[in-house]
Amino acid sequence: MPCIGAEDVALIEYTKLTGRPFRVFSLDTMRLNRKTYQFFDTVEKHYGIRIEYMFSDAVEVQALVRSKGLFSLYDDGH
Repeated sequence: MPCIGAEDVALIEYTKLTGRPFRVFSLDTMRLNRKTYQFFDTVEKHYGIRIEYMFSDAVEVQALVRSKGLFSLYDDGH
C-alpha cells in the first residue's frame, strides 16, 4: 500500500490488525520536506515496519527538467 498521509496510516492500522503480511511503499520524488521523512520514520517505528521507497529514473527526470524546466508539473496544469 502507498504511504504518505493520515489516511494511509489508518490503512496500515487496519491491515496490521488483520495479522496478515503486507508491504508499504512511498514514491520519493526527492522533493519531500523534512517533516514528511520524519513522519515516515515515526510510522516505521510505531508499527515495526519498513517503508519501501521507490525513486524516479534520474536520467528521465534530468531530460524532463532540461526540456521543460523544474516547474513543468505546475506550469503544464497537471
